[in-house]
Amino acid sequence: MHKGTFRKIISTILGFFGIMTFTSCYGMPANYTSLYGQVTGDDDGDTSIPAVPVQGIQVTVKDSADQTIGSTTTNTDGYYDMEIDEPPKSLRGKLTFIFEDIDGEKNGSWETKEKIEEFAKSDGDSLKVDAELTLKHSEN
Repeated sequence: MHKGTFRKIISTILGFFGIMTFTSCYGMPANYTSLYGQVTGDDDGDTSIPAVPVQGIQVTVKDSADQTIGSTTTNTDGYYDMEIDEPPKSLRGKLTFIFEDIDGEKNGSWETKEKIEEFAKSDGDSLKVDAELTLKHSEN
């Protein structure tokens, strides 16, 4: 085997292990973005009493071009979590979160709420957005 070929093989192997060591220490860059939070509701109008978690709220997220990039529903504890198949750098800017009651009276009847949040470089690969909803007033 030629000395030059041997060096190329060794350099390739060492380079591979060097990259593997780097990625295992620091991780691969995220190819998705995590959006999460909790939705609560003021069900009695008393601001001195903590709001309760609200299940069954549809959370829809739109990007700055008003395109829907993700949607999910809150669980029994009012939490939602979605992974968007976009790297964080492509989502930088304003995101619109729409919190909408889609199950009617089942878990209370809540007003729809929109929140606009800035997704900045310092947020890493995730963004937490909580919302507090208010009960719809009955029309009787």
